[in-house]
Amino acid sequence: MSKHDHPLHVECPACHHEFDVEQSLSQQIEKRLRADYEKDRTKAQQELDQEREKLAREKEALHKREQAIQDQVNERVKAERAAIEAKALKEAEAAKQEELEQLRKKAEDQRKALSDLKKEQLELMDEKEKLQNMKTDLELENKRTLAKERQRIEEEVRKREEEEFRMKLREKDLAM
Repeated sequence: MSKHDHPLHVECPACHHEFDVEQSLSQQIEKRLRADYEKDRTKAQQELDQEREKLAREKEALHKREQAIQDQVNERVKAERAAIEAKALKEAEAAKQEELEQLRKKAEDQRKALSDLKKEQLELMDEKEKLQNMKTDLELENKRTLAKERQRIEEEVRKREEEEFRMKLREKDLAM
C-alpha cells in the first residue's frame, strides 16, 4: 500500500506536498485543545488567584474583626477591672470612714467620761474640803463651847468659893 492509497492523506494542489489528514487534524485539534486547556487553565489559575486574594482579604477582614472584638473585650475587661477596683476602693474608704467615725465616737465618749470623772473628782474634793471646813468649824465651835463652859464652870466655882469663903467669914464673924 503506498502513501497515495491511504485515504487519510491529502495532497496540496499548489505544492503537491502530501499531508496526513489525521495527523494534521490531530495536531490542529491538539493545538486547539492545548490552547483551550491553557486558556481554561489560565482562567482557572486567575479564578484561583482571585479566590485566594478574596480569601486573603476575608482572612484579613476576619483578623481585623477578631482584633476589634479582642480590643473590645480588653476594653470591657479594663473597664470592669477599673469599676471593680473603684468599688473596692469605695467600700474600703467607707469601711475606713466608718471605723474612723467609731474611733472618733469612742474618743469623744472617753473624753466625756474623763470630763465627768474630773467633774466628779472636783465635786468630791469640794465636798471633802467642805466637810473638812465643817469639821474644823465644829472643832472650833466645840473648843469655844468648851472654853465658855470651862469659863462658866470656873466662874461658878469661883463664885461658890467666894460664897463659901463669905459664909465662912460670916460664920466666923458670928462666932466671934
